Amino acid sequence: MRKNISLLILINAVFMTVSQGDYKSNEVFCSIFTGVTNSYGKRLEKSSNETTINNNYKMNNTNSFNGVAVGYFHRCQNNFSTAIEGTIAYDSFSSTCSVNQIDGCDYNLTLNSRSNITLGMRAKLGFVCCEKWFLYCLLGTQTLNVEYKVNTVAIAGPDYYNGAKSKRLYGFVCGLGVERAISEHWRLGMEVHHVTYQKIDINPDMQSYSRLNTRLKALTALAKLSYSF
Repeated sequence: MRKNISLLILINAVFMTVSQGDYKSNEVFCSIFTGVTNSYGKRLEKSSNETTINNNYKMNNTNSFNGVAVGYFHRCQNNFSTAIEGTIAYDSFSSTCSVNQIDGCDYNLTLNSRSNITLGMRAKLGFVCCEKWFLYCLLGTQTLNVEYKVNTVAIAGPDYYNGAKSKRLYGFVCGLGVERAISEHWRLGMEVHHVTYQKIDINPDMQSYSRLNTRLKALTALAKLSYSF
């Protein structure tokens, strides 16, 4: 984690001092990126009578976020510019937290990424400034395969259910970024984006109507190096 933060600072220093290039009208590019991501979420608990018991249990995890991207950049005559890119990244999330009693049971919910791989597709909209800078906002989607497990411990009687299930989550991504052309083909960039995944609904035991649900979110800051063709 500290290595990733130090690398972000180093790249930012280089980012501000290197020589400059220009953005072309049309470019195909590939990128490598590294950064940190904070994955978090809250859980909502409901008893069999659909009364909300608690929604303040937090799931939180910070780890590295590294990957590659391939895309296409188009610059219009008025400097309005667009880009589209696909990404693949390594992202490991794991969190466990306990729950108060629901219908006479205690629950522990464990949520983690199953394959540690996220896939994304996003569009960038922005402007080229001073021929050297590309300032943009981004919108897109991201997917992550997660595994969730609920350990159910009955206060009186046998345990109801122990097991693990997996689910592919799809999320909405939005963010801001800046790139600088440092030569004819090379670009350095910094980016911050946020993703909100779809809600996971869980029936913690097979003999009641209790419900848990959680919605995983992630905030990511990264530095990237791109090569345009």
